[in-house]
Amino acid sequence: MRHFIIRTHLENDYIARLTYESLKLVESDDIMYHFAIEEGETDYKFLSEPQENYIIRQNLNKNNFGGGSGVRAQLDLITKCNIDDGDEVIISDSDIILYKDPFDIFSGKGIDHGGLGAPSPWSKIPNGETVPDVGSEIKAISGQLVYYSSEYFNFWKSSPSLIEELIWELDKIHDVADDTLNSYLSDKFKFNKMMIPSSCGLWSHKKVHDEFYPRTDWKNIVKEICKKYDDQ
Repeated sequence: MRHFIIRTHLENDYIARLTYESLKLVESDDIMYHFAIEEGETDYKFLSEPQENYIIRQNLNKNNFGGGSGVRAQLDLITKCNIDDGDEVIISDSDIILYKDPFDIFSGKGIDHGGLGAPSPWSKIPNGETVPDVGSEIKAISGQLVYYSSEYFNFWKSSPSLIEELIWELDKIHDVADDTLNSYLSDKFKFNKMMIPSSCGLWSHKKVHDEFYPRTDWKNIVKEICKKYDDQ
């Protein structure tokens, strides 16, 4: 089973629906969709129409998954998902417009963790502090759209104490965020990683609310977005 999780806020109700509709147009296999909404936010208009699964995640006060609280919220989201052996998962931001099915890029290649990224240098360790097992580089994958095998996803799910330990470890040398820790975790425990150097015509990362709201002819809107942004 393929699972596509859109993590969103109430203010992104409209553009999150566009993310959903864009993948519905290009999916090449059956996908189970999940809307990860914040606790206390129930007044969704556009995401309330599709009959899909809802996951209530921790409220982050709109801090864009930054800091240790963001990592804990990501863990909270993951622990609320039941993923069987052999399943595949993508967690996406709510301002992604898909041009192609992203599962097709990662599936069947033995990949555990994949997405947009490249090796990037860490901040220097402050004088007098040592952090075990932290190299000078990390194979960093952006949090825009992230692929997980069931093995890697359930490794997160079963490791809350390890995640908490790494939050403190990484905070010594770098501003921790969910994508930072995610990239470090898959490096540290040698999961198979696939980094694509650009979105490769797979998606655009655009906020298009002001351009199309309140239109609801979803297929036409997605086609217009693809035509406008697919070469950018």
